[in-house]
Amino acid sequence: MALNWILILNSSLDATPRNHHFLNMVVPRPPARRRYVSVQRYFEEKYQITLNNPHSPLLRDLKGCLYPIESVWIRIRLL
Repeated sequence: MALNWILILNSSLDATPRNHHFLNMVVPRPPARRRYVSVQRYFEEKYQITLNNPHSPLLRDLKGCLYPIESVWIRIRLL
């Protein structure tokens, strides 16, 4: 039995990995101070990934989380 997920993605044309900031509670680990960090810097620190297109739009999932387009892999299955 396969589970079918319907994923609705919205692109955010005004938010990019370079200019969108959020309160980082993961990197660096406690007891270090929490700080606002850009999506670009978060991916560099947490995953050691340098984004090739820091000015590309972000994708927003149903929970409101934003992801750089180049880090998302979407598999489309035709029925």
